[in-house]
Amino acid sequence: MEIPTQPLAANRSPYSKIWWGSFALALVGLSLTVLAGGMVWRAAWGVQVAGTVFTAVVGAGYVLWRSLTHRASLPRLGMDWPLLVGGLAVIGLWIVTPDPRQGMGRVSWLLAYMLMFYLFTDAFDVGLDRSAVVAALLTVSGVVVGLAALETFARYQVWWGQVGWGTQPPFPYRLVSILGHSNAYMAFANLCAPLAAVAFFTSPRRTVRVLTAAWLVMFALTLPFSSSRGGWLGFGAWAAALGLLWGWEKKAFRPLRLMAQRTPWLAGLGGAAGLAGLGAAAWLFYQQFASHPTHGSGVLGSRSTMWLNALKMWFSDVWTGVGPGQFGLAYLKTDASIPPNYWATHAHNLFIQAAAEMGLVGLVAVLGLGAAILRWLWRAYLHCGELERPWVRATAAAVAGWVVANLVDDFTHWPVVMIPMILMMGLAGASSREMRTRWGLPIATAFIPLTVLIVQLVYGLFGYAPLLRGLDAARQGSWQQAAEYMSQSAKRDPNFPFYSTQAGLAWAAVWGQERADVGPLIEARFFLDRSLDLNDSPSWLWADLAVVDWHIGIRSQAYEAIEQARKIAPLEPSYALIHGVFLERDEVPDLARRAYWEALDRARDWSGHPFWQQTALRREVIRDWLAANPDLPQPSGYWLEAVEAAEAGDWPTAHLRLLQSEWIGEDALAHWAGRARVAQLEGDEAAFVTAAEKVLTEMTRGNLRTGFFAQTYSNWLYFRRGLDIELVPGYARLNADVGQYTAVEALFDLYQNQGQCGEAIRVWMGLQASKQGFTLDEIPPMPACEGLP
Repeated sequence: MEIPTQPLAANRSPYSKIWWGSFALALVGLSLTVLAGGMVWRAAWGVQVAGTVFTAVVGAGYVLWRSLTHRASLPRLGMDWPLLVGGLAVIGLWIVTPDPRQGMGRVSWLLAYMLMFYLFTDAFDVGLDRSAVVAALLTVSGVVVGLAALETFARYQVWWGQVGWGTQPPFPYRLVSILGHSNAYMAFANLCAPLAAVAFFTSPRRTVRVLTAAWLVMFALTLPFSSSRGGWLGFGAWAAALGLLWGWEKKAFRPLRLMAQRTPWLAGLGGAAGLAGLGAAAWLFYQQFASHPTHGSGVLGSRSTMWLNALKMWFSDVWTGVGPGQFGLAYLKTDASIPPNYWATHAHNLFIQAAAEMGLVGLVAVLGLGAAILRWLWRAYLHCGELERPWVRATAAAVAGWVVANLVDDFTHWPVVMIPMILMMGLAGASSREMRTRWGLPIATAFIPLTVLIVQLVYGLFGYAPLLRGLDAARQGSWQQAAEYMSQSAKRDPNFPFYSTQAGLAWAAVWGQERADVGPLIEARFFLDRSLDLNDSPSWLWADLAVVDWHIGIRSQAYEAIEQARKIAPLEPSYALIHGVFLERDEVPDLARRAYWEALDRARDWSGHPFWQQTALRREVIRDWLAANPDLPQPSGYWLEAVEAAEAGDWPTAHLRLLQSEWIGEDALAHWAGRARVAQLEGDEAAFVTAAEKVLTEMTRGNLRTGFFAQTYSNWLYFRRGLDIELVPGYARLNADVGQYTAVEALFDLYQNQGQCGEAIRVWMGLQASKQGFTLDEIPPMPACEGLP
């Protein structure tokens, strides 16, 4: 891939020391970008430290070297005023937002992208070898694409190894990749794919053509299994842009133009037929590979709901929006009820996201900047040299694909996508001599935003460090130590709600272990209350606070907190259930009955839970409710078909249905209950114990939706690791009866009959707590176990 270098290095050999140095620097930087910019390792301490050190050493070192050695000034990009206006708009809107700390990370990244554009362009202009950077981009992206292809192949290999060749899974596999999500994978791969295509068609070296051919084949193999709307749209956009630019260069469309002039009806008919054929092929492809349950139903899936909610945010403050970085928390109050509805942390559309977060001011700035980028790319394409034009064409096609993909996604949240794109734009800009001019502003000015960025990164690490130690302690069951560490994080970064939330949950867990001393509960209340003072949008934290207040004895405030939770998320059944428990314990039967009835209306499949048999009032409520609701939803799914097949003695079908249940990711509790029942019927004691233990784990998990909200809150909203729970001890919660109690009761009997009394006690406590809805009522005494002294 010999890209002609700039005049400063016109006589450089293709693989000189500078080439290898440029390649190594780009390879390390891009590898860190993949690790720190995706979702798998983004929150890892080592990755964050490495990214901060790399930014400080390389970024500050480069600016210092250019300032002292060359006394250089900043490059003129050709769209500096739109960048300046956009940057000032982001900063100004951030300053006036009610919660600047929440938006700090978002604002820092947006400004960092702008700074990178200047520094990358300057680096290419003075010696960073462009062909080496392209080679590094294709190397790193090739590893990502290759691992995605391997992941897909391995998943199907395991499937066919279990069921035999010829039996297809219920849905095509949807890959995850080492970036943590197929949407991000496709956005990243779509940026580099035009480079791979250009390298394949233009490189004189056979090795390069072979490697890029392998790159493109692996990319093509993974494309269908991404189930990514944005990825597919982006692919079509960059492929079309690359083909159109190539055809324009080669005058390949001249015969078509002549035919259109001579026989317009024939040209129109042919064009319509071609478009119809492409549309039909695209629809067939979509129907086949967009059927995975996580893809969502319909062409837009759940995006229409996200867009409507985002527009509501915008209309709440047309000029300035809800503030940069505020979308995820503002969405909680904009949607009708979260939970149980889906929680979107971004709008899945760049332009709607900009309007929601930054209002009309931000939307105009984004549209202006977008227009400036497209104009800038066109100028770079026109003014670059002939040998460099294919690479600028590839960059223009990649950016076109990125823009189109952002109609159904927002990749400004993904550094692993943004940084390579900015690097490619810097490469394209430096390829145009007419665009390589300088401002009078010294490059040392970049120290100001660079220092702010590094300070922000270090400050983030300073607050994050104790939390990570607390998570290690929590995994070992040392909740007291975990709570103390997490409290340190909350004190180091007092305006960050995430740390206060984690500390509050940890202190509540300390109290839940013994429930003798109310001190830990008071600490839990302090931190949960502070988190809600900073941002009062998460309704489940209000419910947590209500439960904590109740057990402290502050009943009036408990009622206020649960009412606030119900106001934010009126459709969540557990809030009505908690309210009913409070009212029943306060001996207000009429209001308790009304709250319980509402909980059952919100979650009809809760009607079979043992909770309703624990008191006379609940038995009365469930009796009347069942009489008024005779048509109840019946459980369904592959897990149930597996049980039915096992009861009929059809073991091959039973095992196939369990594998199908696992493939599509059916509810974990139902899946493991089905596995336990099948193993029990088959007489496989070891498999039964494994499955029944999984059932017990899922039954007692401290989550609303098997950890979904905890993961979203930690990983997707705050980009940090956190506790895998979101509920405090005593939080009333039920679930549908999918055979879990039969499985766990059988597990208890097995342990008791074998004399494993310690295990029997553990299972009994979890089983009875679940039957009571985790309301911390007194556990009935366990039947005698022969192994106890």
